[in-house]
Amino acid sequence: MKAHDQRTRHRLNAFRARKDTGGVNTPGLPAPGRIDSHGPAADPLPPDLVPDATGLEAFEAACKEAMQQQAVFIAVERQGPRWTVKADPLTAPQHAISTEAYEAIREAVIHLIRTRQIRPASSAGPVYFVLYDLEGEDRARELAAALHAALYGDPGPLASCLRSS
Repeated sequence: MKAHDQRTRHRLNAFRARKDTGGVNTPGLPAPGRIDSHGPAADPLPPDLVPDATGLEAFEAACKEAMQQQAVFIAVERQGPRWTVKADPLTAPQHAISTEAYEAIREAVIHLIRTRQIRPASSAGPVYFVLYDLEGEDRARELAAALHAALYGDPGPLASCLRSS
């Protein structure tokens, strides 16, 4: 495992542990967010904590972690020179996604396709979300974190990402 992946996994586990202890802040991590009416705490996931699921082993590890946490799976993956964002709410069986969240995500995906930031084969759900062919890792992580927030009921970061594009 790469050192960057180990640091990311450690920070992600600390982030999740802080949520599990009632939101007690951990040094170096953002303050706790709000509770979403559709499921568990929806703390914003910082872009640098989005797992890199490049390669089968990393993908399986990220998916297994999401299942164990009963959290929505979210990850970025390098595919050649481009990046992909993947999200799967099936790893969080008790989590319901609102109609408003689906609509915001669908509109965002349409915008990203029309502005040629992602490939038309990208998917806006309803079960699996994937954004293909993003130009760089930073943009992929930004959109992954925003997609994660939208899936937990906060479309604000996703709208902000689109304004900055």
